[in-house]
Amino acid sequence: MPRAVLFCCVVIPALATTVSAGRGVKNVPSEPVSEEAVEKAIQRGVEYLWSQQRADGSWPSYGEWSQDKNHNYHVTGPGAMAIYALLETGEPPQSERMSKALAWLERTHAVRTYSVAARCCAWYLANRKTREKYEKQLLREGRFLVVGSRPDGGYNYFVRRSHAGNPGGNVRTDNSCSQFGVLGVWSAQLGEVTVPKDYWTRVLKHWVDAQGKDGGWAYQSGASTPAMTAAGVATLFICSDKLFLQEYLDCRRSDPLPALAKGIEWLDRNFLRSLQNSGERQEYFLYAVERVGLAGGYKYFGQVDWYRVGRRLLLDLQKEDGRWERDCAVADTAFALLFLVRGRQPVLFNRLQYAGDWNNRPRALAALTRRLSYLFEHEVYWQIVNLRIPAAELHEAPFLVISGTRRPGLSGEEMTKLRRYVQEGGCLLSLTECNWPGFQKGIREVYANLFPESELQLLPRDHPVYTCMYRKINNPPKL
Repeated sequence: MPRAVLFCCVVIPALATTVSAGRGVKNVPSEPVSEEAVEKAIQRGVEYLWSQQRADGSWPSYGEWSQDKNHNYHVTGPGAMAIYALLETGEPPQSERMSKALAWLERTHAVRTYSVAARCCAWYLANRKTREKYEKQLLREGRFLVVGSRPDGGYNYFVRRSHAGNPGGNVRTDNSCSQFGVLGVWSAQLGEVTVPKDYWTRVLKHWVDAQGKDGGWAYQSGASTPAMTAAGVATLFICSDKLFLQEYLDCRRSDPLPALAKGIEWLDRNFLRSLQNSGERQEYFLYAVERVGLAGGYKYFGQVDWYRVGRRLLLDLQKEDGRWERDCAVADTAFALLFLVRGRQPVLFNRLQYAGDWNNRPRALAALTRRLSYLFEHEVYWQIVNLRIPAAELHEAPFLVISGTRRPGLSGEEMTKLRRYVQEGGCLLSLTECNWPGFQKGIREVYANLFPESELQLLPRDHPVYTCMYRKINNPPKL
């Protein structure tokens, strides 16, 4: 018997933008990787990072100091990335070895963009897991990154206020430093650090201006690269979160940023080819891809499940002692772990990408899952799926969300997959945005076609769904 189908006319806050589906890549490598193998790889990587921790709680620095190459000397950055990755893998901030690491990080200071940004990411996660114990540290370094960005919205090796004291620093921005600067500020803002709107306006302009004609991004100039393109896409998602929130809430904006749509199309076309490029620093590239998933929710580039393919590559690249190393073993191992642990975390909602205005409020589920993670004290996530995939893959989440303002465009084959999903235990949750009658009418027609033997029932206001988490909801939505 099919489970109950939920129909909701609700408004959920949103925080980003939408893009159209790109063309899929066929003949995806499908060599299986077991969850047990992934877990063992994560554990070996964790053990390697802890093996590199020194007695004072630190990790080895990267590079060597010199007057002419001072920009490439990072004292605390690798350790901050290790702390961030280890916290993501589940290490408690209160454990003896992590407490020692956080104490070391608090004693030190950084002025290089990579290091300050990595420190912000570490402080954000430590602060969240300890209910705001490290709020001051996150505030200090987050503000430093905001004030220290370049006037054009980019970053170089040094946070701007430190240029005078570091003559070896390159004053020309590059997109790798710019990516890390933004990721650090993003973490700070997620931790309730106030970031002025002007900052995000400048960052958006930098990345739009830097985009190549093919839709990708380069390190500074020249041919587009996979890592920089993933960095550009993730950054544009974040900027859209911050700049266009009210327009999305009011249903005044639904079209994607042209630059963002072009960037996704580049990844659709080139993702698999990028993984086959032996010259690419794959750990860093896949970390950038994971940031796209975190910022935008995308599970697929075309029809390619980026996590499934990427984890296969990372397991092949792992060394016998558990490390990954293309450039800096501590940082590369942290990048790989941050990618792999994404598959560990439970997905609560899938959002359906269909022909139509499926994503007017594109960060609604990001806001909801962040709130639920806080309430449950356990991380839950969301992702975007489409109906070109096998029906079985829809069951990665118990809820499949369908939203819009107009009638959803669904083919007969897609309707069959939706029916099968529900009959196998999945639950459809439909959301009418801005109370538009087109979607309300259209989704009811979809349900009537899916389950002609059943009728939608309006739940009474005293139904337990309204009180299972809160004693009272003012103006509860109709279900």
